[in-house]
Amino acid sequence: MWRALIPKAAVAAAEPLGAEEFNLTMAAFAPLPARMALAVSGGPDSMALAWCMKNWAAKQGCALHAFIVDHGLRREAAAEAENTRAQLAKLGITAEILRWEHPPLVTRLHITARKARYRLLLEACRRYNISDLLLAHQREDQAETILMRLAKGSGIDGLAGTAPQNTMNCVRLLRPLSNIPMERLVAASY
Repeated sequence: MWRALIPKAAVAAAEPLGAEEFNLTMAAFAPLPARMALAVSGGPDSMALAWCMKNWAAKQGCALHAFIVDHGLRREAAAEAENTRAQLAKLGITAEILRWEHPPLVTRLHITARKARYRLLLEACRRYNISDLLLAHQREDQAETILMRLAKGSGIDGLAGTAPQNTMNCVRLLRPLSNIPMERLVAASY
């Protein structure tokens, strides 16, 4: 939703996210394990996260594994997932496509797909004995979350957005880009 709303002039004027700034965001999550996973959709925010993590992990001696969820909701989804895996391979990041098998959906599509995505990601982390999963939620995602919660009548706590880290089913979910504007991620020439 937000990607289409970012003016090209804003992207051109934006300072790309740099390695030093990313290192500082990762330091906030210490201690970090020697193996971590990334959830990658193929969009500019998750590809920026993959690029930053590739460089950060190389310096830290951290092994990375990426997971791509193919919801199977559009005809092009499988090809897009394969393309994302190929892009990650060029970065030297091993990726696995997690396919969601499901009957046709007619209601609550976004909610059902989000629940399935987290289930698949968490199951994959457990299979590989990975305790930390990085997500590419960025500043505009935070704003969207707050607006959606406001529309549903959420109280003050719900209007705080998504925390930079939380734990779900014994896996720590990390969002190092949560305060970074989308145009800075799009501006980065990864």
